Amino acid sequence: MNRKRKLETEPTMNTPQHPNAPVLYAILMVMASLVVGCTKKREAHVSGLATVEGEAVSEQAFRDWWSKKTPLEDTPESRREMLDRLIERRALAEAARVAGLEDDPIVRIQIENVLIGRLRETQLAPKLVAVAISDEEVERYYADHREEEFMVPGSVRAAVLWFDTHGQQPMVARYTPRLEAIRSEMLKAAEPIPIAEGFGKLAISNTEHRASRYKGGDLDWIAEGRPASDFHAAVQVIASELTTPGELSPVTARPEGVFLVRLIEKKEAGSREFARVRAKIETKLLAARRAEIVSAFKAKMVAAIGIERFDARLLALGGLAQPRTQSLPNSRFKLDRATKERSR
Repeated sequence: MNRKRKLETEPTMNTPQHPNAPVLYAILMVMASLVVGCTKKREAHVSGLATVEGEAVSEQAFRDWWSKKTPLEDTPESRREMLDRLIERRALAEAARVAGLEDDPIVRIQIENVLIGRLRETQLAPKLVAVAISDEEVERYYADHREEEFMVPGSVRAAVLWFDTHGQQPMVARYTPRLEAIRSEMLKAAEPIPIAEGFGKLAISNTEHRASRYKGGDLDWIAEGRPASDFHAAVQVIASELTTPGELSPVTARPEGVFLVRLIEKKEAGSREFARVRAKIETKLLAARRAEIVSAFKAKMVAAIGIERFDARLLALGGLAQPRTQSLPNSRFKLDRATKERSR
């Protein structure tokens, strides 16, 4: 008779045929689980500084916590206090798990944000820091884009005597001789008014432009193509015909009124110097290069993950919140104000 047959025919304490076998087997399993549990607890006590729901608070976890929350001094009391804080943190986290908050949508979003942030910090940030823009790249960008990005329009600094005629010819006829007389007087003056003073004291009683009346009529710089108003545009057009600082324009009637303009200073159109825009160009190129790296990084990470879309289900979704409107900030402000009033 072979061994297999012998085991089947000879009842022993190890076979189910023994009347006490099920009880003994159960006792052995319970004892084994107790031994394993005790072993794990002993291991936790040996390898950790504390346990929370049987999970060890390791020495490394304490070291990390200590490095982030380092107290003023290292004493037995400060160590115990720091461990208490760590235990409390672990206990609260365990309480949140017991409450089922791991599956809470807000918690999942926050966890995803932390994971994404850590991914960026460990794998993307070093690549962004390593980006460098060479001097040749900056110089080449300046040369290629000087005409479109770094041109400075021509500008004039002029003084003006002006009367608003409201588009009425009788008022043009009334003020034109007055300005012609001032022009003639200035051209014949033995001691001309200094150029930097514009029309000097003559502007006080001979212009309706209040902002410049007590500054000799000086309007400061007016850039070509960038006038502050139709009035400034008219002065810019008249002054652009003048070439020499101190030169007087003819008395000019326009829809905006009657003008007498004196050129104080003039700047021709030109490009900004490379030295003044170099840092700006480098910053722009760095931002563009880093944006490319970020885009490529995202594409690579997403491509490595299995993704399947179900657009039909997406479009069939109902009960979505209404899209935000432009009035949301005001509504939010009103809500915040109402909340504050109720709290009072």
